[in-house]
Amino acid sequence: MDGSRSARFVEARLRDGREVRIVHRGQSMVPALRDGDRLRVAPLDREAAPGEIVLARRGPRLVAHRLVAREAGRAITRGDACAADDPPLAESLLVGRVVAVERPLLRRCARLLARLLTAPR
Repeated sequence: MDGSRSARFVEARLRDGREVRIVHRGQSMVPALRDGDRLRVAPLDREAAPGEIVLARRGPRLVAHRLVAREAGRAITRGDACAADDPPLAESLLVGRVVAVERPLLRRCARLLARLLTAPR
């Protein structure tokens, strides 16, 4: 999530114990997350486990990537479509976990129509 003001707002709501909904941007988490997906993000009420998709602060941005490992107070994340891990970050920079993904209906309908039109007859 770009825009330091909106990222700070989302982070503050999560730290206050409230869920947020954000729109995912980018291709780094394909196929799990696609550009335009709506993410429901919950506060970290328990320690995030490797394999979960977490929201982490990276500079002025919030990034949704999969947690790969935790070690010595550091967290390692990686986008599913990325070949390498992200640089380690302090566990305190993990601000939430993705608990639901909503795909816009129009995109689902377009994919279904494309499959129907290209299916062998």
